Order: sequence, then structure tokens, then C-alpha cells
Amino acid sequence: MKMAGQELIDAARRGDQVEVARLIAAGAAVDARDDGGKTALLRAARHGRAETVAALIAAGADVNAHDGYGNTALMWAAEAGRTATVTALISKGAEVNARDNDGGTPLLRAAWYGRTAVVTALLDAGAAMDACNSRGETALMWAAQNDRTAAATALIKAGAAVNGCSITDDYTALMWATRWNDTTIITALLKAGADVDARDSGYGYTALIRAAWYGRAETVTALIAAGADVDARDIDGRTALMWAADNGHTAIVAALLKAGADANARDSRDYTALMWAAISGHVTTVAALLAGGADVDARDKAGKSALDWAAGERTREALRAAGATPRSPKTPSPSRGMQP
Repeated sequence: MKMAGQELIDAARRGDQVEVARLIAAGAAVDARDDGGKTALLRAARHGRAETVAALIAAGADVNAHDGYGNTALMWAAEAGRTATVTALISKGAEVNARDNDGGTPLLRAAWYGRTAVVTALLDAGAAMDACNSRGETALMWAAQNDRTAAATALIKAGAAVNGCSITDDYTALMWATRWNDTTIITALLKAGADVDARDSGYGYTALIRAAWYGRAETVTALIAAGADVDARDIDGRTALMWAADNGHTAIVAALLKAGADANARDSRDYTALMWAAISGHVTTVAALLAGGADVDARDKAGKSALDWAAGERTREALRAAGATPRSPKTPSPSRGMQP
């Protein structure tokens, strides 16, 4: 690449207007690329140099040029939250629905990083709000899984599809949102018609199961209030109560029991929530389950009870105090399988 072209790219990255103007006047190629395949416009956009972007466009720079990964200037500006640059690029013909090599669009980039002003600008310019990347993930899913409350809310208000699923695992925006205790997103999704009992295709997890495993008490409460099936099972027959018990989320165990969850439900190996709490040595959770009606002497397929599986003397003492029968010889701890 000619030296003048590299100098122009460097000046654009710095936002050095005087040097950019001098190099353009001297005949530097405005669409020259550096070793990373980026043009001066791509560099300027990524670094939020709005005036430099305008100067390069005026000099004939290709607003839709992309690097080797399919990134355009608009994508870089959207990702960085450079609203003024985004607006300038759109006004000069930048493609709002351009896709990178993964199928991502400027809107997905903005949603991922929570650039709400950019999300709004892109939607106003005609960005496809439900466009999916190669994994079937939409802008709303990306906002939800990264706890970008304002961006997610803006997309929902604009009419984004709330029940779209990713291709690889069938996760919905509601499922992704359970990673956090952000009931604003959860409530907005439910109000917009999100399927509260939707399951992923791999392990059969519902939003409630995921929230219970993560220990998101407020999210669990919101999902229960929305009518979530408290006894829904994953492919191993495990319920939200079992996941909460296994991880010692006592407040969630109590909430699920209050909502009518079956304290004695069994998974595919006949383990109960009490067994899972005992296996992990969660004494307070064991107590909550016993208070909620858990059968202290329930047996799994091998004839083992919670007392047989119990970790720690305090856990065993709590079970014995509740009337558990003497334990049989110690057996290896069971596999927990895939976790949400």
C-alpha cells in the first residue's frame, strides 16, 4: 500500500483533521486499506471521529466498504455508541442492514453493547429489528443476555419479536434475561407476550429453571407471578425446585414451595430436591424443604435416601432430627449432568 494511504488511515484514526485534509488534497487514495483490511473511514468510524468521517465521505470514500470480517464503518460506529457518526453515515447512504461474516448487523452490535441512542437511530432509519445472525440471534436476544435494559426496552416498544429462538439452542430473549435479576426486562418481555414456559431444544430448560439455577430470586418471583409452570421438568426430569435445592438457593426454594411446587417430585434417577440439597450439604435448604413437606425417607432407584447422600455432619444431623432412618453404606456422589 502507498505510504500516503497509510498516513491517511493513521490520521483518520487520530481524528487529525488538518492532516487528513492535507493528504486528501495531495491525492492520497481515500479507500486505501491497511494490513488489517481497514480503510481510513473504517478507522475513523470506530474511533468516533465524526468530522473526519464527514471529510472522508465528502472526498468520495466508500461508506459501505468492509474489512475481511465484513465489518462496515456503520457497524464499528454502532458498536462504539458513536451516535453522531452513525447519523452521518446513514445520511450518506450507509447500509443499515449490512451483515458481517457472522450475519450480524449494526443493530445487533448496538444492542449487544447497550447503545440505546444508536438502536433508536438505526430503527428510525429502517433497520430490520428482527434480523438474525448465523445462530438465529436477534438484537433483542443480545440486549437481554447482556442486561441492556434500556436497549431491550426500546426494541420491545418498537415491536421486536419476543419469542424468536436462536438456531443453535432455541433460547428465547426471556431465557437469556434470566442470567440477571433485571425484572424490568423480564416484565417487559412477559407483557409483550413472551412464552413463559418455552423450552430450549437441548436440555428442556425453561426460564424458571434457569432463573432458579442462577439464584435470581426476583426473576423467579416475576416468572411465578406470570404463571410459569413451577413443576416443569428438563430432559433429566429435574424441576426448578431441584436446581435451586442443589445450589443452595433457599429463598427460591421457599418461593417455589409457596407457589405449589411438588416437594417430592423425582427426576429420572428418582432423586428428590431434598436429596440434591443433602448431596451439596445445604443445611438451611434441607430445613426449608423439610418444612415444605419433603419426604425425609424418600429413596432413589438404588434405595438410597437423602441421609445416605448427605454431605457434612450438620446436614446429617438435620435429617436425623427430622426422623431419617439410619444411613446405608456410603455411595459415590451422583453426577449433576449438564447445568443450565
